[in-house]
Amino acid sequence: MGEKKKRLIKSSTLLVLAFATAFFSRLIDSVGAPSMINFIHFGTIPAASLYVILKSQERDPRKIRAAQALLFSLLIFFGAIITSALFNNAGVINAILSYLLWVEAYFFLCSVISIPLGTDSFLSLKTWVARFSIFHIGLALAQKVLLDVGIMRVGKMGILQDNIQGVFYLSGGGHVVGASVSISFAIYCFSQPSMSLWLKILVFMAATREIKNTLNIILENTHLTYAHDPYIQENFLRQ
Repeated sequence: MGEKKKRLIKSSTLLVLAFATAFFSRLIDSVGAPSMINFIHFGTIPAASLYVILKSQERDPRKIRAAQALLFSLLIFFGAIITSALFNNAGVINAILSYLLWVEAYFFLCSVISIPLGTDSFLSLKTWVARFSIFHIGLALAQKVLLDVGIMRVGKMGILQDNIQGVFYLSGGGHVVGASVSISFAIYCFSQPSMSLWLKILVFMAATREIKNTLNIILENTHLTYAHDPYIQENFLRQ
């Protein structure tokens, strides 16, 4: 195996590990890990992405221009964040964390662009992200069953469906994020001609199940808001 191929495979492994620090942080935290685990991705994703970008062997001029344009946009946005922080007397740490919250996904995207299509590295990255997504959907379905039979207890969030969050378990908006990940992966599956039709349908059905849980939560929260808000009740009765 040549040196170039070794470097590419190492790049994909680095990106997969960095992605995992963000994707599984809430799940690891829920089983007793220190809460600091939720912040590790602020360092791992930018560092891994920067390494892959600097070591990139991409020669496609269109992809190079796209990566350069994206990096230039991120640099401008960084300048805007720092300027805003200076005018508002915000701390440097707060400014940096705010910046990373907005852009770390784009850093990761830029690193993916920097990997030549069709290489073992790119295919490996796609495979692992797909595995993570399937695990997330399977975990959400398992949570639904365990909650229904009473093995898993409903946590601080009193609504049963609010605890069906997949790998984003016990996070405030985990059901929304989890449903978004599931349906995005289902749409991705239908764009893959090599994937069997039965598997596409199975993933789509599982993803729509999670979407249904999220809609139930929205309806339940709307009902609770109406039931406990005298102002809403009064204005509703007047109508």
